[in-house]
Parts: sequence; C-alpha cells; structure tokens
Amino acid sequence: MILDIHTHMGVVPGNFTMPPEMQLAAMERYGIDYALISDIRCGESQTRGDGQTDLQVRINTEAAAFVRRHRSRLGLLLWCRPNAERGYTEEFEQLFLREKDIVKGLKIHPDISGLPFDDEKVAPYLEMAGRYGLPVLVHTQETAFSSCRRVAKVADRFPHVKIIMGHLSLSGDKPYPFELLRAYENLYGDTAWVRFDDVERACALGLENKLLFGTDSPIAGADTYADPVYYAPYFARAADGGAALERILYRNAVQLFGIEITHKNTEGETA
Repeated sequence: MILDIHTHMGVVPGNFTMPPEMQLAAMERYGIDYALISDIRCGESQTRGDGQTDLQVRINTEAAAFVRRHRSRLGLLLWCRPNAERGYTEEFEQLFLREKDIVKGLKIHPDISGLPFDDEKVAPYLEMAGRYGLPVLVHTQETAFSSCRRVAKVADRFPHVKIIMGHLSLSGDKPYPFELLRAYENLYGDTAWVRFDDVERACALGLENKLLFGTDSPIAGADTYADPVYYAPYFARAADGGAALERILYRNAVQLFGIEITHKNTEGETA
C-alpha cells in the first residue's frame, strides 16, 4: 500500500497547471492508494485577494467539494493564508468543522505566504491544529521564511501539534534536519524532493518512524512519480523493502493522520 501525504491541485496561469484530475490519473498509473491534496491556488502569491472575498474559505471549499467526490482516494489539507486579507478567521475554522470527515490536516507554505513560519500571524492556525489534533504540513527550504531550524522553534512552542517538515529543507547535503527529527518528538519529515539515498541514510539512523512518503505530485507533470532519483526507487522496492519502507510508504501516515483505508495489504490487514 502507498499513501502520498504531499500532493497538489490547482491551475495558476503562468505558474502551475495541476488540475485535480491529473493527480487522480497519476495515482491510478503508479498505484498510489490514497493521497492528501492541497490547493495551491490558495497561496497568497498565487491568487491575489480583492479585500472583499475570503479566498481562504472559497478556494478550500472548492477543493473540499472535489475531494468529497473522491473521498476513497483523497483527503484534504486545508491551505492556510496567514498573510492575506483576513488571515485566520472563525469562518475558516467553521469550514473545517463542516468538512472534518475529509480534512486530515493543514498546509502552510511560508515562502508562498512571504511570512516566516514563526510569525504571530501563523500562531492561530497552530492553535486550531492543537484543538482538533490536526497535523500541519509545512513547506521547508533553506530560506529565512521556512528553514527547518525555524520550524523547530515552532515545534518547541507547540509541543502538542504534529508538524511535518515537507522536503526536509531541500538540503540533502545538510544532515541537521535528521538531527531535529531525533530531537523533537512532534517533528516529522516527508520525502518530497528528498533523494532516496538520503532517506535510506535516515533509516540507518533509526528515523523510519519519523518519515512519510510525499512527492509534490503533479508539480513536475503527470509523471512526477517516475522521477528516477526521488520516487521511482520506492516503486521498485515496495514489494520487498522491509518494515522500514512499509512504515514510510503508509503505516506512519495511517497513524499520524488517522487515515482509514479499505484496501488490504499483503498480510490481509485493513489499514
């Protein structure tokens, strides 16, 4: 079984062409059982507000409608807009409560927001995540907005919120994100654009329970999953990769997000 916790939808002319049907087709082609998806149109630098429309609620509502039609294959991560229009609002929380059977967590992209992850505008979303036990997937990169070190400061402030460092800072030559995974109980990482050999190195350090399969699909096109360095090795070794790979590909996601899948694995269990 394979669960992808980091996928996208959304068409932003000139930037991204990711209709949600593209991700579903990719999942079918590459044997992905279930994915968590977020709508990149919600990013502040992708869709400008007019000061009147609450785009955070409107776009996430549209995404929820699509996910609900495909709820056996998709779960929704609500994309947060802390640096736009109204920021966190009661309406945003009410949206979650209406859709909570399909919403599995929150997505925050500090670089697209143009806002450091530890800014006070982000705090209400983390408080909401703590109230409802929602994991938070945060884009990380070696920038002043989203480095893993900055995320670790937030993890220290919100110890009851599970935070997944998407991309592990896009810094395969720097071991410190792995050190943070070991140091903070509530910090996790995903494999999106993390080299497969770096993931193997993390497993050798005993961190397989802190890693989740994520890809950014279909951000590099309909065949993002075919990337020979980052993703193809998982499919080549899925059948005989052992307990560590099994944890990364689906068991950690099932546990962390409370995902219920009706597919059965090779041992006849229902995850």
